[in-house]
Amino acid sequence: MLDKLIQEARSVRKFKQEAISMDTLEEMVSVARYSSSTRNLQALRYVLINDKKTVETIFPETRWAGYIEWSPKKEESPVAYVVVCRDRMLDIADNFLHFDMGIAVQNIILKAKEMGYGTCILGAFSKDNIQNIIELGGDYEIGVMLAIGIPDEEVKIVDMNEGDIKYYRDEKNIHCVPKRDMKELIIKKI
Repeated sequence: MLDKLIQEARSVRKFKQEAISMDTLEEMVSVARYSSSTRNLQALRYVLINDKKTVETIFPETRWAGYIEWSPKKEESPVAYVVVCRDRMLDIADNFLHFDMGIAVQNIILKAKEMGYGTCILGAFSKDNIQNIIELGGDYEIGVMLAIGIPDEEVKIVDMNEGDIKYYRDEKNIHCVPKRDMKELIIKKI
């Protein structure tokens, strides 16, 4: 069951325009609370956004799908965001912070998928502009954002073709994500 959930929790870039409640967002983020954390500092904080006007203001500040010349249209945009922030008052090295962030974000993604939602981790966005839009004080720094909504596209894993790792949209407009073969991943068995 976990294998299937992980395989199906792909980055979604087209969403149906159906609102998500704050309670639903809180349920998704609740699993981050149980994530492993460097020195158990629990240095991450979250801003949950489902206000339509704020979501619409943030959307133009985001960048999507670096390998293909495509971005979602306004009518395909996410309906909510989770902004993952660093608490600057807690002393944690960047490399450990990013490790903790990856664990927490993956937990949120899996919970969202289990609940029927799609997500996309966003690392390319106008950080300063979004920091101002959400009026985030100086004690917090944005790390990554999760775009969230009900998927309105099919995303599938495909075999990698001749070493090409770039995702693409096929002739049916299905978003295809190449993955390396296990024989390539495991370099040694001792």
